[in-house]
Amino acid sequence: EVDRRRKPTTACEYRRLFRKHIIPALGSKSVSAVSGSDIRKLHRSLSETPYVANRVVARLATFFAYAISEGTIPSKENPTEGIEFYPEQGRERFLTKEEFGRLGTALVRAEQVGLPPAPAHRKKPKQRANQKHRPKNADVPRPANIFAIAAIRLLALTGCRENEILSLRWDAVDFERGHLRLADTKTGRSVRPLSRSAAVVLEGLPIVQGNPHVLPGLKPKSHLKEIKRTWYAVRYAAKLEGTRLHDLRHSFASVPAASGESLLVVRSLLGHKNVAT
Repeated sequence: EVDRRRKPTTACEYRRLFRKHIIPALGSKSVSAVSGSDIRKLHRSLSETPYVANRVVARLATFFAYAISEGTIPSKENPTEGIEFYPEQGRERFLTKEEFGRLGTALVRAEQVGLPPAPAHRKKPKQRANQKHRPKNADVPRPANIFAIAAIRLLALTGCRENEILSLRWDAVDFERGHLRLADTKTGRSVRPLSRSAAVVLEGLPIVQGNPHVLPGLKPKSHLKEIKRTWYAVRYAAKLEGTRLHDLRHSFASVPAASGESLLVVRSLLGHKNVAT
């Protein structure tokens, strides 16, 4: 049912929560035997990670609502009712003008000469017996993948979600009207404004014949799948440790919001369905 109604990434997250937290705690019980006290006990066991604890209960609430609608549970009582969520710390991070400058400098350096990997992502030294076979230039920085660098720039300059940029196709880019026409986003079809600075990034990218994607992957006709390693190296060089890729989206939205633009404009820029979000 989830596969038919949710995005693949959302369905994957649902499965992860079930596999890691719900099945180990409740998997031996029949659906109708699970009580509110069972779920409260599971919720309390995850109290050190409030966000995860709350998401587990939210997924169980949906699961039992579905079970009731299917007649699996004769009672109309959802065992998750009455469970109070833990307070969650906001994770918003907004880059300052000076921080954006450091980010830009790090991206140029990564593109032209390369960056060393961030400490937490450096490979552990191999056993001494194998070290003598390791090339002397193995740790020498090399210019980064131009498409990974472009992806980070586009995230900062468009406010799009990571997957929206990684899977962007050339037929969705309208240079003449200054729009990105995204056919499949978290909220369905969406049209986003394309600034001149973002257009310059796109215009500077080579087009790979036979591949419809702006940021091609290694396999034919595929798109770039992952830019985390490049991002970790760039943010470390820019002294932005702890900053997430999604924070670029928040930072993009904070500029018009702080300058007095209406929430309707911000909603349009980010592709949200409602103003409350």
